[in-house]
Amino acid sequence: MSKEKRKFPRRIFESSVGVLSKGLYYTGVGVEIGEGGMMFHIDAEISEENRLLVSFRVPNHGFVVIQANVRNTRHDHEGFRYGIEFVDLAFENRRRIRDFIAEKTQAEADFEKKSHSAQILRMHK
Repeated sequence: MSKEKRKFPRRIFESSVGVLSKGLYYTGVGVEIGEGGMMFHIDAEISEENRLLVSFRVPNHGFVVIQANVRNTRHDHEGFRYGIEFVDLAFENRRRIRDFIAEKTQAEADFEKKSHSAQILRMHK
């Protein structure tokens, strides 16, 4: 099994997320975040061509509003799961996200590793 390569490290991110798409505002819950993008759940279907305005609070680092492009969509039992890529991320926002990720504990890293391994096993059944 090959290990997935990411451009930026990620961290579990279970926080409220606001999403503005084509004049409609949705609220959802984050799944994970990295310097280049994030994954979140919402109950609405958004086209992959849409440019989004995403807002969320980075724990202990402040509130962030970022433009993003939808990169992938998956429908699951919780609604829709979106992977987005941040667009023109301002230095201050990049630093907030980077600092949050750098604070990841060993327990979180171990949990992420176990969760990722379990996902791979489910995919190969």
